[in-house]
Amino acid sequence: MAIASLQPLRKSLLSENVVGSIRAAILEGAFDLGQRLVETELADQLGVSRGPIREALRLLAAEGLVVINVHRGTFVVEPAVADVEEIYSLREALEVLAVQRIVKLAEDKEIEELVEGVRRFQAASDSGQAEKVVVVNMEFHSRLFKLARHSRLSQIWATLESQLHLCNSMGLERPRSSSARPFDDHLKILDAIQRRDAEEACRLMSRHIQDAAQAAREAANPS
Repeated sequence: MAIASLQPLRKSLLSENVVGSIRAAILEGAFDLGQRLVETELADQLGVSRGPIREALRLLAAEGLVVINVHRGTFVVEPAVADVEEIYSLREALEVLAVQRIVKLAEDKEIEELVEGVRRFQAASDSGQAEKVVVVNMEFHSRLFKLARHSRLSQIWATLESQLHLCNSMGLERPRSSSARPFDDHLKILDAIQRRDAEEACRLMSRHIQDAAQAAREAANPS
């Protein structure tokens, strides 16, 4: 069982950071998937009372990062194939809609922000740092929702984002031979957006997410 090392929080930052500290520990793999999270242990490590810990775990359960069982306790979620199917099918629907709106509504200077995101992805890929690639990849996709001009779409994405990060921390999107394929996908999607070709951009995005979903399914069910 992995034993996480969490740093005590200053009281002035308690309300803003207790959730973030536990979330980061989960996403960084400080806890094993399926590991029980004991409130007293978390409270001791963070230097807080059990109240903020209990509230943080409730919020993380709403994000899909932990599961609370009234009789057994709280556990880090361990995504099964069915979970992966739901996560990625929803992701596909959200990102296709975001791309549709970007093609229709985004200004050229805003689309240039995506160009910079692709450049950063290339730099991360060239560095050979897998964790950096994961972070920059998610930044690119998150930027799509900021440019889509749809507040509720962004809100739904925010609820899904942590679960996608967890899938990445599990290595569920990494079985593909290299980072070249997702980088090439980003280039093609960006090109279609720049040409204001909504149909092609949506087709490419759909395929991109389906490829990631397939890799995730295979990793979640290696047998």
